[in-house]
Amino acid sequence: MTYIRKSRLAALLVLLATLLAVAGCSGSGAGPAAAPGQSSVAVTAEVTAQPASGSAAATETVASPAAPSESASAEVPPASGAASAAQPTGSKAPGSSGAASPKPGATAAPTKGAPAAQPSTQPTATPAAQSTPSASPAVTQPPQAAEITLSIVGDSDTGTILAPVSVELEDGDSVLDVLKRATRSREIQMEYMGRGATAYVEGIDNLYEFDKGSESGWVFHVNGQSPGKSAGAYKLKAGDVVEWLYTLDMGKDVGTSAGKESGS
Repeated sequence: MTYIRKSRLAALLVLLATLLAVAGCSGSGAGPAAAPGQSSVAVTAEVTAQPASGSAAATETVASPAAPSESASAEVPPASGAASAAQPTGSKAPGSSGAASPKPGATAAPTKGAPAAQPSTQPTATPAAQSTPSASPAVTQPPQAAEITLSIVGDSDTGTILAPVSVELEDGDSVLDVLKRATRSREIQMEYMGRGATAYVEGIDNLYEFDKGSESGWVFHVNGQSPGKSAGAYKLKAGDVVEWLYTLDMGKDVGTSAGKESGS
């Protein structure tokens, strides 16, 4: 029974020594530990070799781990900071974990990614030049034809035969020339005799001279005046106003001077 107790005590002592050795290694820093396994081996050997020894053997076993601890403490390398400074940058400490630093001079592989943007080769759109509209040539208006105004008024029973109307004037037209074209184009009956200075209008729209008395007949005015010439002799100009009137009193009733028969 005593032997079993001693064995248990020895095992506890070995465990305690092992814990002390591990604690000593943790406090020493990053340097290499002072072979804690040797003391463990020594203690184990002593315990195995002397299983029957008394308390004195157990006492020696407890004392034996202390020596390795002192030896380990005496052989602790410099602090971790100094050791790190002594070692070249990028080297990996023994037993340390983690990725190794890249070797000096190593060229980093190009990062894979989108290809570099190529300069655009598409031509830049040039805005179309706006053409300045050329000035359109002025539209030349054809010369307006010369015109005169013509009207025909009968007696009180007949009334107005032709209301004032514009008639184209041709070069060299006389009063008789314009009357002939106007009545012909409008299908108004008209009869005359002679030509030039001897021309005389006898009847218009079937209203003849002497139909209303011995002093009745046709006379004309130009611009409100009696020209004193026959219709075939008086030449017109553009803008003239010609009136043919039927008189019952030799022109006196229509503003013509006595003895001047403008229709003759």
